[in-house]
Amino acid sequence: MKTRIFLPAAAIVALLLTSALTACDDKKSDKSTNKGVKTVRVAIQQSVSAASIVLTKVNGYLEDELKSLGISVRWDSFASGPPLNEAFAAGEEDIGYVGDVPLLVAKASGQKTLAFAKASYSEKAIALTVKAGSAITDLAQLKGKKIAFVRGSYGHHFLGLLLNKAGLTLSDIEQIDLPNADIGNAVGAGQIDAGVIWEPGLSSNLKNGVVKKVIDATGIKSNKEEIDNGRTIATSQ
Repeated sequence: MKTRIFLPAAAIVALLLTSALTACDDKKSDKSTNKGVKTVRVAIQQSVSAASIVLTKVNGYLEDELKSLGISVRWDSFASGPPLNEAFAAGEEDIGYVGDVPLLVAKASGQKTLAFAKASYSEKAIALTVKAGSAITDLAQLKGKKIAFVRGSYGHHFLGLLLNKAGLTLSDIEQIDLPNADIGNAVGAGQIDAGVIWEPGLSSNLKNGVVKKVIDATGIKSNKEEIDNGRTIATSQ
């Protein structure tokens, strides 16, 4: 028997069941309400802050919970929040794990997503980094520099907060949009002056000496990660 240690998974199941009950109340005469959904599509990101969700996938906890309902689970992996948002907008995902900024962007663009659980909270999981030996030690030195980040991500917001602390804005730097996995190498190679990196890439790049940390998000940004859903699971499509 598997030990149940994952609370967000229980929250997902609760949402599914609540949706089912709501749909049944609204359509008591429709006995096929739940027959339209055979697979729940779950979007995840491979990051330290998503560890509990990755464990749920590896151990099959969600599959176990939904088996009695005749519903299977499809897991899709995304590099960051913006492409995950695109998948939600296209109706390709049902439940997803995403950072605070991508979630707000989705809501602002009119997506009918619903955040129903907070999965993690980590101020040290993201940092502004520079090449080992870089002369940049102060945020004010970022003016006019090439700085990489994932546009539309929580790293984008974090960089904005850092610049604001130095009396700067995003217009004061040369913005470089790169995948999180590529930023460390670009910084280490001197192709850019600085980059915002989150875990797990942050620790690996620091350990290998590819980059050095200027400042993390401690006291600046809480970095909330949310679980949201993109459709009413219990209704037919």
